[in-house]
Amino acid sequence: MKVRILELGEMVVDSVTQLSGMLTLANIDADRNEFYFFQPALISSETLHPVDGFWLEKSRIEGGKQVDVELPLHVLGTVVVDKATGFSGTAIQVYYYQNGCVHLEVKPAGIVPKTGQPIPGKEFDIRRLKGEALVELTKKQLKASKEDAPSPELVTRRMNF
Repeated sequence: MKVRILELGEMVVDSVTQLSGMLTLANIDADRNEFYFFQPALISSETLHPVDGFWLEKSRIEGGKQVDVELPLHVLGTVVVDKATGFSGTAIQVYYYQNGCVHLEVKPAGIVPKTGQPIPGKEFDIRRLKGEALVELTKKQLKASKEDAPSPELVTRRMNF
């Protein structure tokens, strides 16, 4: 489904902090609320690393332009399963990354017995998921999709130099 969102990779201003920075990730929930991950254009004087980014609701963003993006909002509210682990639950949020990759947050029913807390949701590349609302890609389509929009999955081992 075509969705009109703010273009990622563009410099904008957070109207509350007045910081300038870049939108690097969009999040849309089942109610069509939009949130954006904002990376301030700042380097910490203590660590000499970029300062931490944070989430903004759309109303706080000044600047930027709207673009049409194809996103699978029809999957929200349906049950999906991670093909690699068997983790299953309801798709509750769509994440759209600057490189074009799409992830879904999957939230299982139930609680963690030891703590009594709800089982936390987990984010997955949509290409790892299966469900009635998802169309399975052929190996050729999957390869092309990964080349077009590589997943920004976390690297589990980081080399320090």
